[in-house]
Amino acid sequence: MKKGIVFLVLLIFSGYLFAQHDTEAKALLDAVSLETKSFETIKAGFMYTMTNVEADIEETFEGTAIFKGNKYKLKLNENEVYSDGVTKWVYLADAEEVQISNIADQINEGEENILNDPTKILTIYEEGFKYKYIGEGTFDNVAVEEIDLVPEDLEKPYFKIKVFVNKGKKQLKAIQYLGKDGSRYVINIKLLETNKSFDDSFFMFDKSKYPNAFEVDLRE
Repeated sequence: MKKGIVFLVLLIFSGYLFAQHDTEAKALLDAVSLETKSFETIKAGFMYTMTNVEADIEETFEGTAIFKGNKYKLKLNENEVYSDGVTKWVYLADAEEVQISNIADQINEGEENILNDPTKILTIYEEGFKYKYIGEGTFDNVAVEEIDLVPEDLEKPYFKIKVFVNKGKKQLKAIQYLGKDGSRYVINIKLLETNKSFDDSFFMFDKSKYPNAFEVDLRE
């Protein structure tokens, strides 16, 4: 959680032959992106699961993500991440600590954009990925269409991202990150609500609500 809601790091290169411009995959991804951008706000309740069979690790948590333009608030267990689009606050409940950073500084240091800005989760395919339409199936008893994304840069810590789209609604149902270290991360969206009202201040950390939180300012 020290980099936010760590939705990623991912499993071993698979060897699929991907077309750079799989037209069927791109059409579906574009449709999902367009649908998502049509909403003023999005509130998603999700189940986050991380497994590593070799290390005998399995963790499951419930979380909530709320997005408004480039602003977001994420909650996973007692940990929270806030961003007003410029500044990010990561509140670690167990340590009673809040880490403050500039998103632009982290990007300049070469960190993955998606680690700093989960709002880009539906547009990451637009740059640096090959993609392939896999087909129809089910995920968590929901009819879905599946797309595989593979990074062009083989130095990435992951080899594949699998995207599952709710077939009837053209909305994201789940994302699965497959890491080279054998870890598998799954975000399964269980509830999606749109166009609810959230004031901009909702996406900023309110120190008065956590008076004992120790501040670690990482801004340059």
